Amino acid sequence: MYDKIIELFNENDGVLTTKQVEEIGYSRHLLSTMLKKGLIERVENNTYSLKNVEKDEHYLLQLKYPNVVFSYETALYFHDMLGRTPIDINVTIPTSYIGSDLKKEKNVIVYYSKGNPYNKGITAIKTPYGNVVRAYSMEKTICDIINNGKMVDKQIYLDAIRKYVRMKDKDLVLLDKYAKMYDIEDKLNQLMEALR
Repeated sequence: MYDKIIELFNENDGVLTTKQVEEIGYSRHLLSTMLKKGLIERVENNTYSLKNVEKDEHYLLQLKYPNVVFSYETALYFHDMLGRTPIDINVTIPTSYIGSDLKKEKNVIVYYSKGNPYNKGITAIKTPYGNVVRAYSMEKTICDIINNGKMVDKQIYLDAIRKYVRMKDKDLVLLDKYAKMYDIEDKLNQLMEALR
């Protein structure tokens, strides 16, 4: 019986939630038994991992709070547009989300977004550990940073735009679409020209 669950852990990069175990027909008590026997360890409430598995904090945060979208510096990092690993994890959630526990998470900065801006530009991207999470696209992130320039250090802001300008796989049509959504076309065009 444990072999099947261990196999499932391995298929999920060493991490499972109670919900995932129940969805395949096993009882949550099986996890408690495995925990007592030292086969697994508790990472968070209702989240377990195999022992000695390096923890992907971004993936674990997404499991715990499925509505988060990685944004700002964290999204830049996932898109290789930031020259360092961010100290804090930046996430955006809808204003309607009741996630008071999220604010208590260590090193997590929470941003709120209303309606369309929250839902637009969400993409699946791999973390450095290879797990897939939700983050904003490069184009949405660039426009978020320009629109909310005070949220990100000016040098990071300029470096990200400079890298974007030089990228081969940029989508200028999509970038323009988000710039129109935020009404920042003129500011974006000025920055793009200045940083070429």
